[in-house]
Amino acid sequence: MFHLWYERQMDRELHIKTQFMREWTEIEDLLLYNRLESTPYQALDKLFEFNDLGSDSNFVDFGCGSGRVAFYVHNRFNIPVTGIELNLETYYELEDNLTSYIKANPKVNFAENIALYQQVEQHNISDKKYNYDFKPGKNNKRSKNKKVKQKPAPIKFVQEYAELYQIQNNQNVFYFFNPFTIKIFTQVIRNIEHSLFDNPRAAEIILYYPMYDYQTFMENKTIFQREGSISLDMLEDEFEKFIIYRYDPIINT
Repeated sequence: MFHLWYERQMDRELHIKTQFMREWTEIEDLLLYNRLESTPYQALDKLFEFNDLGSDSNFVDFGCGSGRVAFYVHNRFNIPVTGIELNLETYYELEDNLTSYIKANPKVNFAENIALYQQVEQHNISDKKYNYDFKPGKNNKRSKNKKVKQKPAPIKFVQEYAELYQIQNNQNVFYFFNPFTIKIFTQVIRNIEHSLFDNPRAAEIILYYPMYDYQTFMENKTIFQREGSISLDMLEDEFEKFIIYRYDPIINT
């Protein structure tokens, strides 16, 4: 089960404000693009518990919304991150979040927050006790580590149609939370494939809450192979999971 206090806590830690849901208002957009929905922080914790991103990763979030996944990944792994968002209202929120994030330069202790969440779950503490006013105590100060001294990796956002975005040569991890119709998804994946052919490199596609048409396309009509899935026990829903697909180029020696 997703807990509101943890969503608020992580937003505060990252110095951002993320929308959990927003509908499109124009009928032509409704036909092609799905509503904004943010991936829960608890789900991201679980994903990256099993799928750690290396220092050579370059992350792209298609339909990034107000930037929750982008800021989380950038702060946790200190790797280059790009978010693609079409909705202009949401994009303005992204710009505000980016300004606040860069100014604060947060050093989030993800292990500490995850441990706190697990402790709350274990003791079945109600949301109301922690909602809005929860702050780490004196014993929860973040320890200094190498990450503090590292130069921050670049993070940027682009207001663009996903199918028109030009994949960069070093981008190799692509994230989707059902942002648009299968027709547009197909075009985006083809753009990624062309980039991988032109500049051979290993790459991953990460799907959250993947619908059947996305899965069918990925497994039957692309160069990617299904690497595995991570099911979540927060909701009794067969789609509440991540599926990871991987491409490894064959390089002649």
